[in-house]
Amino acid sequence: MVTDGSPWLSWWACLCVSFLSSFASIVVTVFVMKKRSRSTAGTTSNDAFFHGTGGGYRVDTSGSSSASGQRGYEYDVFLSFRGEDTRKGFTDCLYTALEGAGIRVFRDNERLGIGKEIGRELLQGIKRSSISIPIFSENYASSKWCLKEFAFMMECREAREQIVLPIFYDVTPNEVQHQTGSYARAFRQHAKKQDPETVQRWRRALAEVGSLKGWELKNEANGHQGKLIKMIVTKVLRELKKAHLCVNNNNLVGIDNHMKTVVRMLSVDAPDVRFIGIWGMGGIGKTTLAKVVYYHMLDDFDSCSFLQDVREISGRSNNGLRQLQSQLVADLLKCDRPEFATIDEGISVVKRRFREMKVLILLDDVDSVDQLKALAAELDWFGQGSRIIITTRNKGTLEVPREHQVYEVNEMEEEQGLQLFCKHALRRDAPTVRLRALSEEIVKRIGGLPLALEVIGSFLHGKSEDTWKATLQKLKIVPNKEVEHRLRISYDALEHEQQQMFLDIACLFSREDKRTIAHMWKDQYKFSPEADIEVLQLLSLIKIGEDNMLRMHDQLRDLGRGIVRQENPKEPGKRSRLWGDEAVDVLLKKQGSKNIEAIQLEYQIGLEDRCFEPSEFRKLSKLRFLQLDCANLAGNFENLLPTLRWLRWKIPSLDCTATNLNVKDLLILDLSNSKVTHNWNAWNSIQMMTMKLKVLDLSYCKELTRTPDLSPFCNLERLNISNCERLQVIDPSIGKLKHLASLNMTDCRFVKELLEQLDINETLLELVIDGTGIKKLPTLDGLMKLETLSANNCACLTQIPSSIGHLTSLADLRLDQSKISELPESIGSLVTLRRLTVAGTPLRELPKSIGGLNSLVELVLSRTRVARFH
Repeated sequence: MVTDGSPWLSWWACLCVSFLSSFASIVVTVFVMKKRSRSTAGTTSNDAFFHGTGGGYRVDTSGSSSASGQRGYEYDVFLSFRGEDTRKGFTDCLYTALEGAGIRVFRDNERLGIGKEIGRELLQGIKRSSISIPIFSENYASSKWCLKEFAFMMECREAREQIVLPIFYDVTPNEVQHQTGSYARAFRQHAKKQDPETVQRWRRALAEVGSLKGWELKNEANGHQGKLIKMIVTKVLRELKKAHLCVNNNNLVGIDNHMKTVVRMLSVDAPDVRFIGIWGMGGIGKTTLAKVVYYHMLDDFDSCSFLQDVREISGRSNNGLRQLQSQLVADLLKCDRPEFATIDEGISVVKRRFREMKVLILLDDVDSVDQLKALAAELDWFGQGSRIIITTRNKGTLEVPREHQVYEVNEMEEEQGLQLFCKHALRRDAPTVRLRALSEEIVKRIGGLPLALEVIGSFLHGKSEDTWKATLQKLKIVPNKEVEHRLRISYDALEHEQQQMFLDIACLFSREDKRTIAHMWKDQYKFSPEADIEVLQLLSLIKIGEDNMLRMHDQLRDLGRGIVRQENPKEPGKRSRLWGDEAVDVLLKKQGSKNIEAIQLEYQIGLEDRCFEPSEFRKLSKLRFLQLDCANLAGNFENLLPTLRWLRWKIPSLDCTATNLNVKDLLILDLSNSKVTHNWNAWNSIQMMTMKLKVLDLSYCKELTRTPDLSPFCNLERLNISNCERLQVIDPSIGKLKHLASLNMTDCRFVKELLEQLDINETLLELVIDGTGIKKLPTLDGLMKLETLSANNCACLTQIPSSIGHLTSLADLRLDQSKISELPESIGSLVTLRRLTVAGTPLRELPKSIGGLNSLVELVLSRTRVARFH
């Protein structure tokens, strides 16, 4: 079993859905999904072969602390580079960094003789590698050996699901993909000496570069090679860990017996109503077990609801329990979230609405009887056959209702604990002979706590034997029950910036989009934080879902919050981060200090009409994040908030009288769920001061009928206007946003047109128009970098322009529930398209050109009448 909070979907996503081939008159869903078939293989060494014309490196990760092997892959990485360009510089530094990360690196100084063909051994090296890394430099294409290597890499990517991670050293992705500049000159020379078929094969391989995720030295690290190498090494380690964890079929070590017992206790076919409590200490695996059972039983119930983090949400503010009640009702009735004036009103609705429904409810991390009384107090609240699963650390909370059964989750047995530890520390199921004694002693000291086994195991991966011994000594002095002290070993090993990011997530940003937070961190630390986010993920300190949301286990969150509280146990106003009741008290009592970097002031009864004044912020000279829920600002804020980078402000009314808002360095402005309009009186003040703004969130602004003038936000990259139910007009100034990368217009149903101005936006990566009234798309010719186009539930959208074939970077096209009856033949030009969904459309036939979509891994045709499939 793994830790509480480990995402069930990440386990489930490792399964491969087979291709369904019947396309007669039946309704089908078609998934074409590629499957990685890697697995551990005893004590097989796990090398990486690095080759470049004129020399290379061999990387072997079978050292004392990281021996592992994957079936079918003898090597971890194959590096392809032009020797004369990077051998003594960048490539040598990358080699050194890999070695310094605990990976055994062996130099291979053998040179390819001039005039000799690329050897079978080298091709086998590529074929037996998990990851290939081509370093595209100015003269890379002038070498036929490099081109042969890369073409073979792409073939292995197609046939064997290998990962290709390109590095654009001193060229741009566009030069490589379209063979311009030095690449054009190189191909003119190759055309004189090579047969046309070979040259065309090389060109086709380079043309697919647009479908690969890699790094560009100039953009990713501002030209700093050291920073780029750090990012590369971290990414490689992350991919290898991810591949290993997916391959090992069931990382939920030892969960089967637990699951069978709980399912038996629930007895889904019995007609009575049952409450089952899953009880155990934090980090023992309660949530994981409950989620596995929950998803296993979903199909047997009329409606289901999974309420996560009941303890955390209910403790945030006086409104927490009402929020949970609202979410429960919305989930079970499949409706918008209702608003309850009181907890008693919520109880009344739950008791009245679900007496005749057979429901499945999972209440995760309950720690108070009051929480159960508000959400699921009695058996007769729910219909016959209903099941309510409750996870808790405190058995006393299960007194309500009294008719229940309790399943206690105990610590893992030593053998299972050793297996889980080795999965993360060694990427295998058992320790090496050399590390067996150390591994067993460390596991014994950690105890059978899955979270600690995963976190400490991840920390030790790739580390020297001396580090393992030092960690064991630290564990020996930690009291047996001090779980957080064990986890702190990994926190203490982080670099300073990584520690600050960890504390930010623990205190403020769990379940935030990492792409948004990255803007603040990048400004704060003056470099791209992507590598450090990867480090936190690699060490199992955070999880990142496919939705880019950061998640943190509640035990790790408690660790981070405890660290911040210890900054000054008695005076909260002198800590770095404030949240909950303490944030309110410090602000209202004017007890703040220059130490405070972030304040999260969430909704509380009595704050709805509160206006905070300049005097309450006067001492907060280092504040970078401010969240104000349902409170306003009044007065002159000149020379205040000089360091503010992120303002989250749920404006309760338009009566803002604040002036001179000094937010000239603001990067993120979140006005979601506000009563703001396009002519709100504070817009002028904000627009004059926010030239650096990167993210603007106006989602769920129900009074917004048109967007404000966006032209002052010349650096804006992400615009979210989703669920603005009265929005009708997108201001034409959107065409002036030359850096816009993401536009989300989900469920703006009164928006009928998508402005032609968007077509000239060469930076747009993501366009989401789900649920809008848009009738047609613009010509799309200029959206050369667009990766995601989502037009689900667009009831008025009847056709896709043929110009869609120009979107050479498009990877994800979603058209579910639209009125599209025909796809243009030009869709076959989308060489990077990986996902195409047209479920519930009147589509009857797929174009012949679809057979040319070599990158396609998922095709969804459910609830269509496709009768022909070419």
